This record gives sequence, structure tokens and C-alpha cells, in this order.
Amino acid sequence: MEHLDRVWLLLLCSLNSVVCQLHVEGHVNGKVVLPCVYTDGDSSSNIFWRDKGDRNVLDIIGGVEQTQTQNERFRGRVSSFPAEYHKGNFSITMKDLTMEDSGPYECHIPDDFQRDITLTVNAPRVVPTPPPSPAGGAAVTHPSTWLCSLLLCLCSSAV
Repeated sequence: MEHLDRVWLLLLCSLNSVVCQLHVEGHVNGKVVLPCVYTDGDSSSNIFWRDKGDRNVLDIIGGVEQTQTQNERFRGRVSSFPAEYHKGNFSITMKDLTMEDSGPYECHIPDDFQRDITLTVNAPRVVPTPPPSPAGGAAVTHPSTWLCSLLLCLCSSAV
């Protein structure tokens, strides 16, 4: 699984429901998990994932992903963890991130639970490239080091 840079959690409680707010960061072309765990439900709960434009990110109805109603923008890039539904884990994975994926997301269980997540997608990670090694993997010696070693050998043999 790709590295998640930071996840912040803020719980806001009201009398009838719990709203949890999270901040998740990822990188362009990377992958993130948008968490949604609801332990008061069961695997047949109906879960509705929406983005900032109220587009259908993914619906899970009666324990089944509804990819046919998923917005085209997310099709093939967003999936869930069906084997985890019985534990109340309705998190989703979003891959091949773009800058346009940044923004608020909502995991909603009608009349009971809502998790608000803000996704920030940053520029791609730049991994520094090490300098090329010499041909054949031979050690590189600075010319002055080589010259000093030669002089040391000549002076030692002359004594």
C-alpha cells in the first residue's frame, strides 16, 4: 500500500449522530485510503460515498459495491474492502490520484453516521537519483590520491 503522509482526526459529536472529520494527503499518481469505519452497523448497511460535487464516488448497498452507478470519473480508480464489511469497515481506496481529486469527501450512512474527509493531492514525489557509478562498478580514486600512493611506494622501495 502506498505511503500516507498525514491523517488528522477531529471528532464532532451531536446528540443523534457522530460526524468525524479527517484530512488525508496523497501524491499525484499515488494511492490513498479514505477511511470509514462504522461499528454500529452490519455488512448489509447502505453506505454512500460522495465528493465535493455530490458525485457518486461509490455506493455499497446491502454489502455489494454498486460500480454501475459510480461516476465515470471514479470508475476503475475507487474500490472498497468487501471482506472487511462485517467489521464495519467501509473504507475506500482511490488510486491514480490527480490534483482534481483534492477536496471534501463524505461517507454517509442515512440517519445515523457521516464521516467527512478532506483529501489533499500534492505534486508527485521526487525521488533523488544517485549519481551514476563508474563502468564496471570500479572504485573511483581522485588523481592526487593515486599520485600520493605511487610516490609513497617509490620512496619506500628506495630506502
